[in-house]
Amino acid sequence: MAIEKVKEYFSGFGMEGRILEFSQSSATVELAAQAAGCEPARIAKTLSFLVDGGTVLVVMAGDARVDNKKFKEYFHTKAKMLSPDEVEARTGHAVGGVCPFGIPEDVRVFLDLSMKRFKTVFPACGSANSAIELSLEEMERYAKSQGFIDVCRGWQPEPSSVSEPSSVSEPSSVSESLSVSEPSSVSEPLPVSGSAHVSPFPPVPEQPQKYLARMPGGFFIYEAEEGEKITYVNDNILKLYRCEDMEAFVKLTNGSFRGMVHPKDLERVESEIKRQIASGTYDYVEYRICCQDGTVLWVEDYGRLVEDENGRHYFYVFLVDATEKIRLRKLVNRRDHLQRILTTLANDVDFDIRCKNCTVHVYGCFEQRFGRPPRKKDFVPFMCENCEKKGELKLMVHNHPMEKPRFDKEEQDVVVVDGEGNNLWTRCQIAHFKGQDDGFDRKIGRMLDTHEQTMREIYYRQGAEKDCLTGIYNRRSGERLIKRRLKNMERTSSCMMIMLDVDGFKMLNDTYGHPFGDNILLQVACALQSTFRKNDICARIGGDEFMVFLEGVRDKGVCLKRLQQLVTYTLQDESVEQYNVTLSAGVSYQTGNKLSYEEMYRRADEALYQAKRAGKRSFRVYSENDA
Repeated sequence: MAIEKVKEYFSGFGMEGRILEFSQSSATVELAAQAAGCEPARIAKTLSFLVDGGTVLVVMAGDARVDNKKFKEYFHTKAKMLSPDEVEARTGHAVGGVCPFGIPEDVRVFLDLSMKRFKTVFPACGSANSAIELSLEEMERYAKSQGFIDVCRGWQPEPSSVSEPSSVSEPSSVSESLSVSEPSSVSEPLPVSGSAHVSPFPPVPEQPQKYLARMPGGFFIYEAEEGEKITYVNDNILKLYRCEDMEAFVKLTNGSFRGMVHPKDLERVESEIKRQIASGTYDYVEYRICCQDGTVLWVEDYGRLVEDENGRHYFYVFLVDATEKIRLRKLVNRRDHLQRILTTLANDVDFDIRCKNCTVHVYGCFEQRFGRPPRKKDFVPFMCENCEKKGELKLMVHNHPMEKPRFDKEEQDVVVVDGEGNNLWTRCQIAHFKGQDDGFDRKIGRMLDTHEQTMREIYYRQGAEKDCLTGIYNRRSGERLIKRRLKNMERTSSCMMIMLDVDGFKMLNDTYGHPFGDNILLQVACALQSTFRKNDICARIGGDEFMVFLEGVRDKGVCLKRLQQLVTYTLQDESVEQYNVTLSAGVSYQTGNKLSYEEMYRRADEALYQAKRAGKRSFRVYSENDA
């Protein structure tokens, strides 16, 4: 449970004993105030927002409300609250118990000035029936906040002001918003098809209409009751929906707010509005609309719930075309997701050092890779030599751990041909999402430049696998490759193992010297490679002993004929006027892979022994009678 996380967090400061757990709910400000025995304003409520793709928590007094204008001025973006599911996924706490304690490292916390009126406040502790009383100094310290900010209103008297012509004042009630002197005209309610009568609604006077016409988006009003009938729209709404006149708009939308929203978004939009209105009078939602010409656009909906003098409720809504903005946001989110996947694939840690303000932003799973959280001293060596603020370094950690391995990790070395026709080695790391993209597979990957590294590996591997004198496989690698071939062989396939050695090699070596002997061995290796196929395995397994393994033998007689030509072949050396060097060989043969490597080796070696006894310069095929 989240409260256990908070208790564990505070136990590091010896503070877990100060956590209050109530027998009643403290999920709302009013309930928390009753449980804690304090005024509602002293309840420190925590709201969650999405800012630049990251999570931001703002802790404020119980009677404070977020001021959209102040929020945008500080964070340079509109206030967008997280959904309940997003809140729990990003903070680890469910709605009703959200607090700034025991949260992921990449969640930023800010405290609002509205709490500075009190010596102590009561934030939640991870559950809907808990709290802790903290002083403001303790609050700032244990929340690891980035300081106090001013983004709320409603907690102090707000001076009245005269609206500038370029802005529309926020009405506190319907009657206030429409008490403009000398209304020039009264707009009739929209005729809604299927309705015999539409309740009259106060008009929008001419002067505000002029201001609304200059706004970048459209404005409309609809009833908050069931049916959500539209009672007013301005010309910009008609233009947004690409309707020539009001009649076309009513036909397109059926004269209701529900008809304005794309059918696939309607359920989500109404749910979000209901959730936001439950805690205030403003709502902000994004959704798609279907224009008359079939075009689908994304819009931002800024709404406010108002009540008229008769107690009826209406929504005043500004609608702005956000198609390009959302397209760019999706692109940024896609790139961010891509970067997170690639970072996870490579297990990389990225960092961004900004010497100007002496901050280091760390991205990736540092703790997962190194077994501890990052420290400031890890990054001091990378700072500019002339930086005078190294001692004031601020560390910002952005952890992006994958909740679960939702993809299969694949890695493959491939060759890519460059513009000049050169083959370049590239290592592809791939995250394979199976059936997660509307039922289709999706692969995200990176192509790493590993050409030099791969060439070095090939060079050293060949050095370890090959015989340094002859250039063919050595005993160890030959044995490993043959065992692999035998393991993967089909039952109907046939294979042959040939063991050879040079007749009288010791005498030749002692008579003519080691350089001569080395040349003989080199000539034998060349003869083996030219006699047999390219994919056959040729190996030097001892001083003058060689082995050949042939897989997929279709005609045994052809192979033995080639072997006969090989053992009777006379090797030559210019340094010696006349000599006669021949080979002897033993053969073991099987169909399928019933015989192990060791057994085939034993049989070939036994057959070689029989060939030696028969007078050399010949070969024998293993027979049970020879054993």
